[in-house]
Amino acid sequence: MSKKSKRISSTEGSKKFMDIRKFQDALADKKLNPYIDISNSDKVLIHFVEEVGEFVKEYRRSGFSEGFTSEASKKFSEELGDIMILLAFLAESVDVDLQQAVLDKLRANIENKKFFGKLESFG
Repeated sequence: MSKKSKRISSTEGSKKFMDIRKFQDALADKKLNPYIDISNSDKVLIHFVEEVGEFVKEYRRSGFSEGFTSEASKKFSEELGDIMILLAFLAESVDVDLQQAVLDKLRANIENKKFFGKLESFG
């Protein structure tokens, strides 16, 4: 987090994005999070991957993008909530400021005129 690079500042980024740093800090607080030991990044990573797998399973079960029912959207919301929480835990466990990482990556993608590689290769 001490790397000096062309960065979108946290204050600049927070004008358009939620304050991910506060979210990450709150989740790392033992009073709010007595159940997950973020000092064990291997376990956090495994749990994160499991939650991504659960989301993919629900997504595939719903018929992909052919139109989602409200029940499917509710399941997606639950799984994506778990993924977001675990992503913040994972970032904390490996000492990454997730907000700055997102802002840095967005800036790099804009400068390089790319975003997530070539999406057509997934179609």
